[in-house]
Amino acid sequence: MVRIVEQIICETFEKSVGRCQALKEKQKAFEVRFRVSVDHEKEEGYRWLTMRIYAPRNYVAVLTREECRVIPLEGLKYDKDTGESHVKRGYKYDESKSEWKCVSYHDSCWRDGVRQILQENREKIHAVCAFESWYRTVELTEDELEEIENSR
Repeated sequence: MVRIVEQIICETFEKSVGRCQALKEKQKAFEVRFRVSVDHEKEEGYRWLTMRIYAPRNYVAVLTREECRVIPLEGLKYDKDTGESHVKRGYKYDESKSEWKCVSYHDSCWRDGVRQILQENREKIHAVCAFESWYRTVELTEDELEEIENSR
């Protein structure tokens, strides 16, 4: 199954964004966001894994980062009558994003990075988060371009 998903992601990247964008154009990246498991014995909320594929020249960078919006279970108070939970005083949801991690940066073996991300997270991935589609194309800001360069 990992190989099938890898092939779909790679072929869609090549058709929708591709390589060797003109340097004068806005730089674009291909992005897929996965919903991943939370530890329901310790926390409530959401966790995501984002894969970004970017190819400003002949080389293709495959990057990943983790995001979350979680709260420890001890920070919640459950109302037995309504079945709803409320955040206790002094607690809040932790919202964070890791730095981008470069998994691969290569001209021909970049697909190995896509496969590696899928393989390492196959037990945790629940679904692909749908934007308007199962993937999106993002225009990168100067800060994001610098962060990508620093992650290699």
